[in-house]
Amino acid sequence: NGTEVPIEIGLNPIKTAAGVFVLSAIVDLSERKRLEARFRATLESAPTAMLMIDSKGCIALVNLETEKLFGYPRIELLGQAIEILVPERFRTGHPQQRNDFFATPEARRMGEGRDLYGLRKNGSEFPVEIGLSPVEMDDGTYVLSTIVDITERKHLEERFQLLIGGVTEYAIIMLDPHGLVVSWNHGAQRIKGYRADEIIGRSFVCFYTPEEIADGVPQRVLKEAQAKGQVEEEGWRVRKDGSRFWANMLLTALKDKTGNLEGYSKITRDLTDRKRQEQRLRATVESAPTAMIMLDPAGQIILANKEAGLLFSYAPAELLNNPVEILVPMKFRTGHVSLRNGFFAAPNARRMGAGRDLYGIRKDGTEFPVEIGLNPVDTGEGIFVLAAIVDISERKRLESAQRQLNDELDRRVKQRTAELDRSNEALVKSNVELQQFAYIASHDLQAPLRGIIGFSQVLRKRYQDQLDPETEMLFTRIADGVTRMQTLINDLLTYARVESRSRPFEPCKLNEIFDDAVNLLDSSIRDSAAQITRSDLPVVSGDRPQLVQLLQNLIGNAIKYHGELPPRVDIAATRTNGDWDISVHDCGIGIDPKHHERIFEIFRRLHTAQAYPGTGIGLAICRRIVSRHAGKLWVESTAGQGSTFHFTLNAAEKEHS
Repeated sequence: NGTEVPIEIGLNPIKTAAGVFVLSAIVDLSERKRLEARFRATLESAPTAMLMIDSKGCIALVNLETEKLFGYPRIELLGQAIEILVPERFRTGHPQQRNDFFATPEARRMGEGRDLYGLRKNGSEFPVEIGLSPVEMDDGTYVLSTIVDITERKHLEERFQLLIGGVTEYAIIMLDPHGLVVSWNHGAQRIKGYRADEIIGRSFVCFYTPEEIADGVPQRVLKEAQAKGQVEEEGWRVRKDGSRFWANMLLTALKDKTGNLEGYSKITRDLTDRKRQEQRLRATVESAPTAMIMLDPAGQIILANKEAGLLFSYAPAELLNNPVEILVPMKFRTGHVSLRNGFFAAPNARRMGAGRDLYGIRKDGTEFPVEIGLNPVDTGEGIFVLAAIVDISERKRLESAQRQLNDELDRRVKQRTAELDRSNEALVKSNVELQQFAYIASHDLQAPLRGIIGFSQVLRKRYQDQLDPETEMLFTRIADGVTRMQTLINDLLTYARVESRSRPFEPCKLNEIFDDAVNLLDSSIRDSAAQITRSDLPVVSGDRPQLVQLLQNLIGNAIKYHGELPPRVDIAATRTNGDWDISVHDCGIGIDPKHHERIFEIFRRLHTAQAYPGTGIGLAICRRIVSRHAGKLWVESTAGQGSTFHFTLNAAEKEHS
């Protein structure tokens, strides 16, 4: 029909009697030509450099990307040995490698584990990745090579290595598909102890414990990562020196676009300190004498000690992985979840439910009052809560008993207060009566006494020339008795008037009050040759005339009750709990301790009036004055060794020396 077809012809001569004939075998090559055209078109349109070489290593076919990649026009490459594209330093060994491939041709990557380089026409070298595939042709086996310029990838890898090389917190390791180490950063050296030159090329199984290696754990981890894409695990790992550390490991399978495994990335953290802290925490919790539980952020119980099990009647294992609400009475559970979430939102150590009564529920359903302390624990996995729980049933019982006792005490206090009020009313009445008596005594007794002394003086003067010595002595005794009676009445009146004074307290300089008291005692001081000294005295709040009388009485007693030597008196002041302690010390005859309280009783005397004159009311007046000033008066003394009288006074708001 006139159409042309490509053919292949085989000729064979045949000798016959009639002569030589030719037998021709003719094959239609149209389909093969179409396939070849399609192959060439595919090769030409490929985005990757591709070329084909024959068994002698000559280039039989190249595509456009090969021309671009190596800088040669294809006419200059066809028929040339493939070594034209190999750098000079690799050419000697390349023919042998090529022959090895043709001896056992199979699809694979060229130069696994080695860096490969190509050579451009201009002499520049560049890193490449080469894939080899055998192609069976009629005239023998050819090799189809796919060549990829990986210059950019190398730059990225170099930058990646620079990036991870300085990381010391994490061990970042790259493994090949078989688990051999191909890269190693400073963090890996710090954590695992190997230098890069000691570990690169070795299997990563050396990081596992002998027990795990025997169980095939490393191989299972690689398979799991390849299947899942990524695996995270924790466990004890081994350093170069044989020591162990607790590691958190993330293993990621690296695959190319077609899904082929290229290797693994392995990132490891040393969590030994955290593991030890967790172990110490667990040991502390387990040995604690108090019920303790730990919750995760979801409110699940992840740790419970023996005491918690005993308190709530559970085995500790029964509590694990249950919500904490199983320990909360049903009526409180709904609100407890929001309270728990509120704590995790702002975690800080505190008592739970301050101001509220809290209750727990045992396994058998019984409720009991509790006190709960909450402490946040910051871990690498987030914030957890450690709760300490105390059964306060006994405390509640004691509190109830205490309230009953307090009610009874309050009743008794009120009863006693009423009695004291009645007693105070009686005392006030007694003081009023005492003051009335003192005024009556002052008025009604002083007049007769004045009459007695006046009449005795008239009689004595009228009959002066007729008085014998005995009568003269009687007149003297009358005068002395009246004088003592007048002194007693005046002292009694002074005692009664101490509490009745309405004079307001004011800042009083004790230095000046001391001077006034000494001036009033001037004649006694001179007659006895007494030495009176003082330290710098403070400013106090009080009634100035009464304070002068107080010091006058105490100094006067110190002068009166002296021993064989001239009296020595020293006044000093010390600060005690905001008040002033004033001391009056002498070196006199002293006081037996059994009389220390008796001497402050009204009219109480330890000596006769002949031995030491006086009415026995002076110290009672002093105590009454000090009591009015809200202070205390007491004595420290031993018979024969002098005495020290102490009294306390309130400090003035603003003191002036």
